[in-house]
Amino acid sequence: MRTQLGHGGEPGHRTKLGGRPAAYSVRMETPITSRPVVGLLGATGITGRVALAHLVTRAAEAGVEVLVGARDPDRVRARCEKRGLPRPEIVRVDLAEPATLAPFVARADVVLNLAGPYTRLAPPVIAVCLDHGAHYVDLTGEAPLAHRTDLLHDDARAAGVAIVHTAGFEALPADILVDAARRHAATSGEHLRSADLVTSVNAPAGTGREEMISGGTAQ
Repeated sequence: MRTQLGHGGEPGHRTKLGGRPAAYSVRMETPITSRPVVGLLGATGITGRVALAHLVTRAAEAGVEVLVGARDPDRVRARCEKRGLPRPEIVRVDLAEPATLAPFVARADVVLNLAGPYTRLAPPVIAVCLDHGAHYVDLTGEAPLAHRTDLLHDDARAAGVAIVHTAGFEALPADILVDAARRHAATSGEHLRSADLVTSVNAPAGTGREEMISGGTAQ
């Protein structure tokens, strides 16, 4: 369900990136639905494949519509067919082609972005979400992007948009471990200046590289 509202929840105007109000009218997209629309990017990655399966199998129960944006829609369709999953609507979105983002984001109430590396690929997605009033969620633990997002606070608040980073398990363990090290050092009256973390992953037999680490994480 996509209904654009101005400040105070009334139709009239909304703030675009840069703080300038822009006139607009209420839009009705096709297909018309009264249910919130979750837009998913990165559906063919490791986390994205899990999120896709979760969303499409629980969409009816949760009362939402799922819209997938993919560089190769046929690959997502094949994935759904192979897994016996309900097939959502899929539209072509290529993060290297920002013009393909707007039609996708304009139809979503919230965009779940699982396509990394985020510092390089997420800023255009966030900008379009601000422009179209869609909430934004990703899994990034990349500090440079989080610092850049801090600068968008006023624009996001004016647009009524939530921008949420680190919204997942894989981005949190490193931060939790560093905080644990900081607390341990504090018990001895010491101040933690830096920490080195070593991660070890034991994959099940027969698991290929693409099932162990995402392309975005590798980059």
